[in-house]
Amino acid sequence: MVVLLMTAVSGNCESEDWYFVLGNGVINIMDGIRPSSSERRIMKNTRLTSSRSADSKSTYRSLGIGHCLSKHVCLEAAYLWGAQFRTSITVSNLNLDGLNVKGIPVSLGNLHLNTTVEQIADVSLTQLSILGKYSLTESVDTFGRVGFYQYKINETARIPLHGDISLSEESVETGSIPTMSIGFDFKPIKKVNVRLEGQKIGPVMMYSGAIVYKFE
Repeated sequence: MVVLLMTAVSGNCESEDWYFVLGNGVINIMDGIRPSSSERRIMKNTRLTSSRSADSKSTYRSLGIGHCLSKHVCLEAAYLWGAQFRTSITVSNLNLDGLNVKGIPVSLGNLHLNTTVEQIADVSLTQLSILGKYSLTESVDTFGRVGFYQYKINETARIPLHGDISLSEESVETGSIPTMSIGFDFKPIKKVNVRLEGQKIGPVMMYSGAIVYKFE
């Protein structure tokens, strides 16, 4: 659908106006991952001693397609996947009657001391944006990007019970968020660009490198 929209906007176009983008990058969540409901219940309980650790960075991969409306304006759509963040709470002094997770009572008093509650967040994003480009030299372009991401976050919180048995709490969060970025396209050969880019998405910073292949 995105490709059809880009075709409709561009009208009749030559094949050299289209390109693919294949990249890798790093996501840095400056505010950290929000605690799951199970983690919040544990951290708020004054009868527990708990400590929380959280990832703030993850790598990702991306695949995109773009079309230039002119020498200075391009449209791009991309999909980003593979980012995963982990948080964990180490719980000591389990002097509780129990904890209710999704309606299931968990007797914390029967668990081992120093139990670790782990949360895993798998993140994927779909991007649609417009680029404004300017040639610095014959072999280097700079660009600015504005657009938005549609994100999906699959979260799983696991509470270990006995042996390999654990209780899981799963949730899915979706939404959209604006983005803006600046970057450079280096043109070592005719069909291929090397792209370096940094972008900000709300409380998230992203840095990436990509290969841009132009059709001719």
